[in-house]
Amino acid sequence: MPLEDSPSLENYKEGMPASLPNPDRRRRRLLLIMGFLLAVILVVQAVNFLRSPLGVVLRGQATIRGQVVNQLGQPIPAEIIVIENRVAVTAGSDGRFVIPNAPAGQISIVADYQGVGVEVPVNLKPGDDLDLGSIRVAATALP
Repeated sequence: MPLEDSPSLENYKEGMPASLPNPDRRRRRLLLIMGFLLAVILVVQAVNFLRSPLGVVLRGQATIRGQVVNQLGQPIPAEIIVIENRVAVTAGSDGRFVIPNAPAGQISIVADYQGVGVEVPVNLKPGDDLDLGSIRVAATALP
């Protein structure tokens, strides 16, 4: 114990206290804080791992299909982005697209055409082959 933390005679003028300070209390508190911080670090690392390429493989993969159309229902060659793993594909001139290795789980697909995007939330199970049908993107007038 450092000298500054040592009790002085003033503390014992009226005799010994009823209960002495527990030296293990401080150690237990420190261990509790360290355990909590370790748990938080482990949770953050687990989330990061599940978002990594290896984590995606372990979680499973699925296929997403669909077609992107404008407000008139005509096919457009939009860019399709899976937000979670930053995979992007471009729809063909017929507006159709296929994303073969999308991560399983709750993900978001964004269809982008000329700076206008539409987000589509998707819940995929490993091995799914999901057809989103038509995704309508409202094109804006170019300046």
